[in-house]
Amino acid sequence: MRQQENSATSTRSGAGSPSHLEEHFDLANWSILIDEPGRLRVEVPVLPRLRNPRGQLFGGYTPAYADIMAFRVARGMNGNVADPSTWYATTGMRVDYLEAIVADSFEIECTMLRARGRNRITETSFFQDGQLAAFAVTTLLVIERPI
Repeated sequence: MRQQENSATSTRSGAGSPSHLEEHFDLANWSILIDEPGRLRVEVPVLPRLRNPRGQLFGGYTPAYADIMAFRVARGMNGNVADPSTWYATTGMRVDYLEAIVADSFEIECTMLRARGRNRITETSFFQDGQLAAFAVTTLLVIERPI
């Protein structure tokens, strides 16, 4: 993920995802629009390999984007983005598809709804041309693991 040159967001970078996800989703070319504790908004290019034969973002990628964003927001809470001793497991997700994403790029915004104990709940909104195109709620479980 890269910062937009004219944005006043923090300088944290990376989604905290394994390198194969970084390559597949081309995270290096995501533009960070807002990056603050509990909230992340990015602009994402739609890669040709992620489109279905009709030219739409393949619907199966929407939950993957929601997962990446939820992990990143959870890891960004309290400034612990680089803490390798914390792992997150997705324990629930609901996705509502409102319209197909066909634009060359779209925006995703993820917000922490609840962080209590070992549970994290986020909401992720997908915007195309300023309109809500998809919506997801993700539940994560924090797993402390020795390294």
